[in-house]
Amino acid sequence: MSTSAHTPSGGRHDVALLIYRKDRKGNFELLVRHEEPKKRGVYHVPSRASHPNEKTTDTAKRIGVESLGREIPASHLDYTRSAIAHSSNRDARASVFMVKATPQLEELTKMWRWRGWSYLFLPLNDYEGEVHLSSSVNATAASLIMLLQD
Repeated sequence: MSTSAHTPSGGRHDVALLIYRKDRKGNFELLVRHEEPKKRGVYHVPSRASHPNEKTTDTAKRIGVESLGREIPASHLDYTRSAIAHSSNRDARASVFMVKATPQLEELTKMWRWRGWSYLFLPLNDYEGEVHLSSSVNATAASLIMLLQD
């Protein structure tokens, strides 16, 4: 993951939200979604492809409304709390915004399903798999922890 301009420049460009909180021990937990029951263990963060000429912050706000049914305030979408993640072959990238969980976002985990997905806070310290940041970009739990600590 790297920091660079958040402006789509050809090719596929997605935007993802890393909605996080800390547990009582100070370890990071990430809001993820999964399809029940067949795909348990395959976790995704909310993401969308940017529309042509759309700012990444506008795409992030659209994710909040369209995917989560919640507004993400502009004050929560700070470029200093963001990064660019690349696919392993570097042909796809995703702008990733780190967003601290709010009570409204935490409500998603109390619902049985929301728009076809089940939500939970995944303890990153205990997870050894990858999380899908977009359809083409994945990240390990260890790399996400490093990203959230910055």
